[in-house]
Amino acid sequence: MHMTVPEHIRGAAWDGVLLLLVLLVFWPVIPCGLFPWDDGEYWSAAQAGLQNLWRPVLGNVHPLSMLSLWADQIIGSGSLKVPHFSSILLHGINSILVRRTIASSLIPGDRTAMLVALVFALHPLQVESVAWLAERKTVLSGTFLLLCTGSYLRYLKEGKVHLVWLTALLFSAALLSKPIAVAWPLFLFGMGLFMQGRAQWDLQRRILLPLFILAVIMAVTTVLAQQEAGFVHLDRGRSEISAFLLPFIAYSSYPVRVLLPYDISILHPIPTKLGLQEILFLSLTIGAMVLIVRAWKKEQDKVLGILLMYSAAVLPVIHLVPFGSMLTADRYAYLAVIPIACGVFQPMKVFMQYRPVPLYVLSAMVVMVIAFMAHHRSRMWCNGEDLFAQAVAQYPWSAMAHANLAGQHIRQGQFNEAEARLEQALKLDPTLTEASIGQAQVALLTNRPSIALRALQGVKRQAPEHPRMDLIMLLEARALNQLGRSSDALDRANVIPNNSSTYAAARVERGIALAMLGDHTQAIVAYREAYGNGVNDERLFLNLAISLGWTAQYREAVIVLNELLAKQPSHPEALFLRGIARSRSGSNGCDDLRRAVSVGHPTAEQALDQLCTADH
Repeated sequence: MHMTVPEHIRGAAWDGVLLLLVLLVFWPVIPCGLFPWDDGEYWSAAQAGLQNLWRPVLGNVHPLSMLSLWADQIIGSGSLKVPHFSSILLHGINSILVRRTIASSLIPGDRTAMLVALVFALHPLQVESVAWLAERKTVLSGTFLLLCTGSYLRYLKEGKVHLVWLTALLFSAALLSKPIAVAWPLFLFGMGLFMQGRAQWDLQRRILLPLFILAVIMAVTTVLAQQEAGFVHLDRGRSEISAFLLPFIAYSSYPVRVLLPYDISILHPIPTKLGLQEILFLSLTIGAMVLIVRAWKKEQDKVLGILLMYSAAVLPVIHLVPFGSMLTADRYAYLAVIPIACGVFQPMKVFMQYRPVPLYVLSAMVVMVIAFMAHHRSRMWCNGEDLFAQAVAQYPWSAMAHANLAGQHIRQGQFNEAEARLEQALKLDPTLTEASIGQAQVALLTNRPSIALRALQGVKRQAPEHPRMDLIMLLEARALNQLGRSSDALDRANVIPNNSSTYAAARVERGIALAMLGDHTQAIVAYREAYGNGVNDERLFLNLAISLGWTAQYREAVIVLNELLAKQPSHPEALFLRGIARSRSGSNGCDDLRRAVSVGHPTAEQALDQLCTADH
């Protein structure tokens, strides 16, 4: 006797499998911490709480994404594992929404819809969006867009007015998560064409018109905000290729990368000249444009619908407006995977009726391969050096690739390797300001403040409206403090605005300058403000303890040093200062001074002789 499994139970089983696979494939991401790009700015902004939701972060305003990161901080008490798990969970939910949307509209049938959902869920291109905390905005915006799509589909079936308002509300939430959602009304229009042809245009127009209005408002606002923040690059990366051609090259790169995931990278720089790959992408884009026109004239609405859906997913990110300095990015393919997979599996469904077993076996093998690739890339994500080294291997001609690998060397204290990479970057592109800033950072870390100042002054001459002028001013203040030019350092630190991501670090430089000028009371205020804004490095603790000592607040100095020594128990300077502070406050500091001697502090022996003569 043949038993039929109820549809809702079968659907729940598919959803459970999807969620389990997403968790298994992306689980290595959870301990990864903060990625060198942007994560620090987003995490610090989220730490400031609800009052920071509407403040721009790196030129973007996305309050709902910031709200989600703030909630993760509250739930996890600051643990970075919680937001990583949340992003994986959101991606799993999105995968379920994709399966349900495909099964109910574009390609009816559980198996084919599941294949589309599996490609969306497990493709290695998705790792960047899921693993990178700064891209929470992509995953969360995707959630609202897929819910918006479900509401839109219900409206096409039921025609109820309240669904228009619900769709507009969900679309607004997507825009407030990431403005890149602006082209989604075109995606919905393409979906409507695919499902119902042109017969239901009047019904679709009632719901799409308010969405287009919202999209235009957000698009204009975003372009103006990005331009004001300096993230619109009119020089298009100084490529020899005409700026007009870049969108056409970018347009076709994503489907090729989805179908043949050979070129996955943390960065995809703007090519310096037309090669065979760029000519191929241009040809494919011209072919797609011809196909769109032909499908429109001949009323081939399914073909036209898929092409419009794909176009909507990538139009905001193909250099129509020159955001950023890269041609493409893996994260921009997050939702574009859906129409690409539908375009592949929809015609395959016909053949599956005649030879279902071989095609399903082949599809399962493809899914296993991409899942393995995604799992491997998830493991790579915890090691920035591997990602940037891979980018250099893929694009040895890219100055940006060398500069970013140098940044990773700086973070690991490999200063010689960093300088070599920065020199190579500037050899490839002498105008790359990021490399000059990197040289200044290395010079500061190796106690060469004069060299750092020269590099930073060169950046200011070359790019007087650099988008990271706050970082440049911070590094200048640090160099001036090292040179003993305290008044100049104070001037630099004071001009960094309080909504800047470097404001807290600038309070440390302000404190050091004030202390060197003899105003330890105000220096303590500056240090405590920096601590309250999330700075907790050893420079802050040591300088705060010194200023507390100068104002005879020895017990408070001991408390500050206790916090540093809890993290670095054998820190020579911290042990020495705590020994002094304890002795001056009437406690026994001799043990700390002996430990400072044992770990090589240069003056601890002398202090031990002076303060602990009786038992030394």
